[in-house]
Amino acid sequence: MVVKVYVSATSGNVMMKVKQDHIRRVLDAKKIPYTEIDVAAPHQVDEKVFMQKTLQLDDEDLVALPPQVFNDKNYRGDYDAFFKAIECEHLFEYLDVEVPKHEVEYTLRHG
Repeated sequence: MVVKVYVSATSGNVMMKVKQDHIRRVLDAKKIPYTEIDVAAPHQVDEKVFMQKTLQLDDEDLVALPPQVFNDKNYRGDYDAFFKAIECEHLFEYLDVEVPKHEVEYTLRHG
């Protein structure tokens, strides 16, 4: 399964960019492989439609929506859910990926 982060590279919304960048930094730091999907890119229209259908959105609602996180086709949540998972030490569970043994989350799960 592949973690997918839906973003908008052309957004003028500074907060959206900050949130998107934070997700990238965390995933990179934790060495969690992911694919970034730019919903503003014309060649990603199928992915944009998939995200909208999954979240039951129309084009107007999409303006301030990214970032959104999926694991393959399974919706995992928005930035706030991602942030909460970090704070509660259950990021790997939230993403539905295997927890490395050196992570605090592993110790919390397995004692």
